[in-house]
Amino acid sequence: MRVIFRDRNDVDHVICLTKSVQKGLRMIGQFASERGYKIYYTRIWPTEDDKQLWEDFGSHTEFGILEMEDGESAQQKFAELLRDSSERKEINE
Repeated sequence: MRVIFRDRNDVDHVICLTKSVQKGLRMIGQFASERGYKIYYTRIWPTEDDKQLWEDFGSHTEFGILEMEDGESAQQKFAELLRDSSERKEINE
């Protein structure tokens, strides 16, 4: 999947290619931090066309985007991300 940072001017910056949602999200966070963007929180959702996962940082003007490759489902990747996050939470409790 392509890992993209969309800035407040709607300019897309392709950061990298990866197979891992977790790595993609880390790369978006690193890209944003290195450029001085504040990350207040993160909120992630799949697009209705099932082709992208979007990440909001709380600014409402900059976004991280994970663009799926052919045959990949944003809904499925989102469900896996939620499941993995839930499992990590249970392990830490």
